[in-house]
Amino acid sequence: MAIFDGKTIVLGAPQRFNWDSVIEAELENLGFNTINISFYGDKFKYKDRFQRLQSFFFREILGDRSYKTKLKFEASRDRLEEKLDALSVADYALIIRPDVYPIEFIKRLRTKVKKLIGYQWDGLDRFPDVYDYIGLFDRFFVFDGNDLTVPLVLPITNYAPVALCRNLHDEALQSDVYYSGSYEKQRIDELGHIIQDCRSLGLKVKYRLHYKKTIDLPYGLKTTTKSVAYDENVRYAYNTKVILDLRNPVHDGLSFRFFEALLFDKKVITDNPRAMEYDFYHPDNIFIRNNSGVDELYEFIEKPYRPLPMAVKEKYSFRNWLHYALDEGEYTSLSIPQHG
Repeated sequence: MAIFDGKTIVLGAPQRFNWDSVIEAELENLGFNTINISFYGDKFKYKDRFQRLQSFFFREILGDRSYKTKLKFEASRDRLEEKLDALSVADYALIIRPDVYPIEFIKRLRTKVKKLIGYQWDGLDRFPDVYDYIGLFDRFFVFDGNDLTVPLVLPITNYAPVALCRNLHDEALQSDVYYSGSYEKQRIDELGHIIQDCRSLGLKVKYRLHYKKTIDLPYGLKTTTKSVAYDENVRYAYNTKVILDLRNPVHDGLSFRFFEALLFDKKVITDNPRAMEYDFYHPDNIFIRNNSGVDELYEFIEKPYRPLPMAVKEKYSFRNWLHYALDEGEYTSLSIPQHG
């Protein structure tokens, strides 16, 4: 009998790109009964023009970046409160981005679960309200080495999406290089240069650049308003040869792209030098772009992929990730290089 069969876990995770559904599938794959209290996503609409202007005032004038998040919670409050009312005691709760919930809600959840786990998969300083939440959790995780100096936090990486690995082959999605990400103005030059270099080598590049509106960009790039669900993104990653990663300027943590690549034996092109500090790094598999020219990129593309031991791949699976996060059963601890 698996250790988590029949156990109950409360899940709170961003709904954007169907993240909560993906994590719920991973949990159910391990035998959990899951109570999903996720709400934070793209489907929120302002009630009227006044509420929209009010949100703009709080964000742009008062600098309160969390105001819209508070409105989103209020729109879902009754549904989430009902779920807590119906809950007697759960074995665990896993809350990703806990700062999107009112702190009073997390305190009430604390009384309903035996073990409360938090994970901030952004740098702590990006949403500093989260500092007030850390002490409420039994275990609280960060993935950016810059945050390891904060008391009471533990290191963790992202993970490989094992539950999604069924019937992924699709010739229509195949490419040599694939990139998917949200539009960030400060990353466009880097993205454009990399794509230009790849195309100059005759490589087939597919990219998805998500933004609230369609805009034409330098280097022949264009944004799309169509969101790509994470499970669809995984299908694109499986059907490419090289996954392109661009570092988020607000943190140094490694994105999910590295762990998808690890799972599917794909190469990675990245501008994040922190990747060299992880045990799965190999220069034949991960190309750190640092003022590198087309010749260096060509040499990397031509080298065969260097297979990694199964023990390394298992270490970064969701199964091991969850055992470590919950501190239950046998697992390999996940570490990140400490910075600062």
